Amino acid sequence: GKMRNEHLSEAHTNLGTVFYLQGKKEEAIGQWRLAVSFDSNNTKARNNLSEFSNKTNEAAEAGEDDKYLIDRGISLSEQGRLVEAIRVLKKAESVKPDNALIHYNIGLVYGKTGDFVNAQKHLERFLEIEPKRPQAPKIKELIKKIKRGDFKWNL
Repeated sequence: GKMRNEHLSEAHTNLGTVFYLQGKKEEAIGQWRLAVSFDSNNTKARNNLSEFSNKTNEAAEAGEDDKYLIDRGISLSEQGRLVEAIRVLKKAESVKPDNALIHYNIGLVYGKTGDFVNAQKHLERFLEIEPKRPQAPKIKELIKKIKRGDFKWNL
């Protein structure tokens, strides 16, 4: 509920601050974006984003920021909210169709739902866009397993 989202938002705000203090600006911004996605009234996270991010909050809130959408989709997937995760990641795909990480994450979420046809499609697209990514060998093996009908997800 609302209380849980506020606590998650606060945790992501604090984690963002830790990343920022470690000099990991991009990771910090990602955490602050997640914080805002859980609680749009989190003024500390919003202030951090407006001060340290090059992107405006309006772009993130309007759903035009693919990085924000990827972070949100991953977060929803981790919470088991798979239908919402797919919806958010499909929105990210509409913003930036050639982003390999979007296809990677959509493929994984489709796999969690048991939709292996769409999982395979997006994982193959991931490999087309960035065949040299560190995840590529595992994804190639996963696609082989999908094609064989062996649906074990051991990433």
